[in-house]
Amino acid sequence: MKLLREKKGFTLIEIMVTIIVLSIVFGMLATLVSFFARFYRDENTQLDRQENMRLLLVLLEKDVRMSNQSVDFSGTCYVIGTDDQLARQVEYCVSGEHIIRDGVVIASEIDTFELINTNDFIDVTIQAIPDSRGKVLEVSSRIFLRKGQGDD
Repeated sequence: MKLLREKKGFTLIEIMVTIIVLSIVFGMLATLVSFFARFYRDENTQLDRQENMRLLLVLLEKDVRMSNQSVDFSGTCYVIGTDDQLARQVEYCVSGEHIIRDGVVIASEIDTFELINTNDFIDVTIQAIPDSRGKVLEVSSRIFLRKGQGDD
């Protein structure tokens, strides 16, 4: 019996406890890494959506400024300007979750795209679809219209 006690090494119980503790630690690390990876992905998606919405707003404002500043709504499309030689006409259409400008998709994952035209300004509201956490991005802007020389 004396020979068995003098042997060096780990018992089966010690090895099992070590495996269980390491499993718990690695499980917690995997959960933490997964959380941060999902957070990073969601934040990048939000940044892409914000960039798309800002680009849409900049293009819309540019098109309004280069047109005769009229906005008409027909079906699912907003028509900026009139079709004459002095001003430019651009068409913004809503197709599902996409905004299409003259046949080219310029923004995706858009839930709401609304233009409200008054005599002095155009109110623009763009709202993205909710992300995986339910967060909704919204951009609102007011484009003030130039007054012609004959306007009061």
